[in-house]
Amino acid sequence: MTFSLLFWENSGVVRGYVIACVFLAMAAYDRIVSRNVFVLLKKTGRWIKMKIIHIRVRREVRNYEEEPKQKE
Repeated sequence: MTFSLLFWENSGVVRGYVIACVFLAMAAYDRIVSRNVFVLLKKTGRWIKMKIIHIRVRREVRNYEEEPKQKE
C-alpha cells in the first residue's frame, strides 16, 4: 500500500531515498527491536511455564492432603 501510494504520488518515480530509508528501517528493526522483543518473549515464556508448574504442584499437594488416610 505504501509503495503504491509513493508510486502514484510521484508520477511513477520511486525516489532512491525512499528505498534507502526502507532498508535502514529494516536494519534498525533487526538490530534493535527484534532482539529485545525475542528476549522479552523468552522471559515471558519461562515465567508462564514456572506459573503452570507451580499451580500443578499446589494442586497435587492439596489432593494428597485431602486423601483419606487408610487404616491398617
